[in-house]
Amino acid sequence: EHDPLAPAVLASWSDRLLDRVAGCLAAEPTAAGPLARGQFHLVRVSGPDEAVAFSDALAPEHLHVVTEAIAPEALSAYGSLFVGPWSP
Repeated sequence: EHDPLAPAVLASWSDRLLDRVAGCLAAEPTAAGPLARGQFHLVRVSGPDEAVAFSDALAPEHLHVVTEAIAPEALSAYGSLFVGPWSP
């Protein structure tokens, strides 16, 4: 949002989701530059516990959680937390 070179990271335990997102990024012309610069990271985690540990280690400025498998109170290191598919 503030830094045009900031990375975007998707951590998921769903291979299907990660594959679909990778395909969408590859097909999106506006993603070519950020992809070439390594700004998109798709990370496979083993499940919700590893996702929480990964997120807390990353400590992102903006964290968007779109799963009912992770309770918001399980997360501790972020600037702003957005929960659910309809949060801004």
